[in-house]
Amino acid sequence: MEDLKIPTVIHESDVSFFPTALRWGLISAGVSIAYALIANLLGLTTSQVTLNTLISFAIVGIIAYMCIKNHKEELEGFISFGRAFLVVFVALLISGAISSIFNFVYMNYIDPSSMDQILEMTQNLYAKMGLPEDQIEMALEEAKKGMENPIGILWGFIAVGVIAAIVAVIMAAIMKEERPASI
Repeated sequence: MEDLKIPTVIHESDVSFFPTALRWGLISAGVSIAYALIANLLGLTTSQVTLNTLISFAIVGIIAYMCIKNHKEELEGFISFGRAFLVVFVALLISGAISSIFNFVYMNYIDPSSMDQILEMTQNLYAKMGLPEDQIEMALEEAKKGMENPIGILWGFIAVGVIAAIVAVIMAAIMKEERPASI
């Protein structure tokens, strides 16, 4: 009698999301750091703020897409909203933690003049907005304390967490593909 082979179905609980999240988190951190260095060398961080922001968001979006796509392939082409959210959220947290530490080291030890450039750009922005000089000075002092203090890494990480959650929700909603009940 011929053996009937029942195809095995891979379920999300059978495959860990963490290796994928770690891989894409490290890739994202590497790309983000490389882009930050190139942008600093080209002066994009202070002269082309809108362009710099758009490129940064494009990098995050592409990484999120590739992360979900990769994990979806590991799950035989299906991924729930929750799993898609989780894999992207963790990947972006890993990337954000590494990038926050890099930014702190870069601005405080590698190129301290970059902090002055950012503060100058912020001062010009506030002046254009019409803020009183005393409020501008107070805001700049607080910003400088945050950039010089290692606690600033924590605040940067919290901001990354919020952005990561927003990106993860959007990308998970777009890319989810539930396994049909019959499979």
